[in-house]
Amino acid sequence: MYVGQKVRLKVKGTKKKVKWKSSKKKIATVSKKGTVKAKKKGTAKITAKVAGKKLVCKVKVKKKKVIKKTQKPVVPTKKPIIPGSAKPDNSKKPDDTGNPQTSTKPGESGNPSGSDKPLQTPGTSSTASPTPSTTPSTTPSTTKKPPVTVSPSPGVSAKPTQMATQKPATQKPVTPAPTPFTPVVTKTASFSNGTDGFTSRGDVKVTSAPGGKEGNCLYVTGRTANWHGAGYEAGAEMVAGATYQIEAYVKLASGTGTIKCTYQNAENSYKEIASVTASTEWTKITKTFTVPESFTQFYIYFETPENEDATKTVSFYIDEIVLTQTKASTIVEVDSIKDAYGTTFGMVGTCLNLNQMKDAKTLAYVKKHYNSFTLENEMKPDSVLGNWNKQIIQTTEAKSQTGNYVIPESYKETTIPKLNFSSVDESLKIAKANGLKMRARTLVWHSQTPEWFFKEGYDNSGEYVTTEVMNARMEMYIRSVMNHVYTLDNGAYKDVVYVWDVANEYLNNNADANWSAVYGNRSGDLENNPPYLKKAFEIAYDMLKKFDLIGSVSLMYNDFNTYVGNHPDSVVELINYINKDEPAKICQGIGMQSHLDVDYPSADLFTGTVKKFIDAGFEVQITELDVTINNNDGSYKDEGQTNEQQAEYIGELMKKLIAVQNSSGKKITGLTLWGLYDTVSWRGGAQQGGNSHPLLFDTGLNDAKPSYYSFMEAIKG
Repeated sequence: MYVGQKVRLKVKGTKKKVKWKSSKKKIATVSKKGTVKAKKKGTAKITAKVAGKKLVCKVKVKKKKVIKKTQKPVVPTKKPIIPGSAKPDNSKKPDDTGNPQTSTKPGESGNPSGSDKPLQTPGTSSTASPTPSTTPSTTPSTTKKPPVTVSPSPGVSAKPTQMATQKPATQKPVTPAPTPFTPVVTKTASFSNGTDGFTSRGDVKVTSAPGGKEGNCLYVTGRTANWHGAGYEAGAEMVAGATYQIEAYVKLASGTGTIKCTYQNAENSYKEIASVTASTEWTKITKTFTVPESFTQFYIYFETPENEDATKTVSFYIDEIVLTQTKASTIVEVDSIKDAYGTTFGMVGTCLNLNQMKDAKTLAYVKKHYNSFTLENEMKPDSVLGNWNKQIIQTTEAKSQTGNYVIPESYKETTIPKLNFSSVDESLKIAKANGLKMRARTLVWHSQTPEWFFKEGYDNSGEYVTTEVMNARMEMYIRSVMNHVYTLDNGAYKDVVYVWDVANEYLNNNADANWSAVYGNRSGDLENNPPYLKKAFEIAYDMLKKFDLIGSVSLMYNDFNTYVGNHPDSVVELINYINKDEPAKICQGIGMQSHLDVDYPSADLFTGTVKKFIDAGFEVQITELDVTINNNDGSYKDEGQTNEQQAEYIGELMKKLIAVQNSSGKKITGLTLWGLYDTVSWRGGAQQGGNSHPLLFDTGLNDAKPSYYSFMEAIKG
């Protein structure tokens, strides 16, 4: 978690009262409802006591990411200064877990892929490395460019021509009246034969009981807190932007007080729909409300106000609930991104977490706009190795799990980490069922790989292992992960993964302490010629060969800052080293993370680097594209920049990228936009200081920005 973030924890499978406690309240507090709030950097344990059992959740709080980006190069009168040619400034940059590292490279701050934040507690929602090339553009003018107005619906306006002798028509055309909306009942609950989908909220009992307004009713009893009540997930009945009316009858078991109806969204925010003063007689609730354009969950529930002691624990009844759509949605449907760009780039994707994939409305949006996705965290070593719940088992036991482990002869240790593929499996199954392809990342990475994976006995307090032991561990891990993906359910998902990021962010980070402790510091030949990365690609290529996937699945090196200074040359040298003296090209190319800003890099600088990689014979994938405003220094600052300026930049960038693609024989084999919409992006609403609005949609799945329209206009030529 990051400082200021809130996450609601729940104990599944029990209706007993849960008592919550934090071991360090200065680091993280927990409410009576299980809402954890991150206060400051550190580690705390959240304990849940229920039915005589104690459950513990370890919470690691980190400071929010602060991205320090390369300064724009200063252009002298004769020869430009190349970023990176000067002595490194050792500026701090966060790695993907949010921990600062000292960077000897200018430019982006790593792969902060909102993707690259730590895994959240199961059942909660989670949300996602900027960078500049060889020849910098001239210093941007300090004069702001005038905003560019982009029309959401570009049209043609023309006056009809007439013969000189013809008189203009005097009769005005008749505009047909819009078809009136017919109200639609989307949910009824009379509780005659059960609870009609309503379930308990909190430690309460919810039953169908006699004595209702008509027949039986819903009886809510056993309440010990105001928020305890009954609720229903109505997301399937809701249309974003539409207006609804809710009707219901309520009464208290005793006394008088307030009963209110509220809805909760996927981000655990709450909004009251209606409230009434209730008694022991039936009282009707009637209220009209509009569904937010960006909702992905709509949980309607009945409770009592927090500040009203009279109804804090009293039982209550609900009956004759009717939910009716009274007005059509106000949302204007936009065109599909993948339909527009798929022919040119093939794979058009976004980044997702498993919770988003499991949400029906989010998944429908993703299927409309994308044919590819990258998991934010669920395939990273931290997750698969179970860093938050480490389990070490006997190697003999692992050898019996042929679907989970491939243990090479070089692996001589008697113990081995238990690999956790549950999230990977769910993601593969959802992807297959919905026709989506996956970018699998990542197998070898300095960040989000547990320190204990490099230590003797898989113990943080142990000594670092030898190169030979680490080689065996790396081979075990790569072979096991790839084998699991390709053999799950007898190979049912073999065609889902179309590319693997075998290695991530080697060049543009300082020498990592763990990898360096085992393989040596990054100096001399190790700077661009690391033997362990070459070995990683050899292992991955051998696995593709085993499953007859050579030519249909690519193996990539992925990095940020690929267009800064001499970085393009370093990328070319590294990939050529990996492929040197191999029987085939075992690294097909480069994944460019591409976290950009309207101030830097220029469209020419970026696309010039793409062309350089294509000319070197590489396949290129744009793996994490977003473009910020008011973010010139790598973190939010109000520079007065607008969405229209972002739209202008994105339009120019995409036109030039499309031109490179068309002239190169389509060597760019993937285009991934990094996130669904601004407020859930790591560079958007989630960042410290303010929203840098990096994506094509703003506050929700249907909230298209000017940049969306300029992005879509670019592909039209």
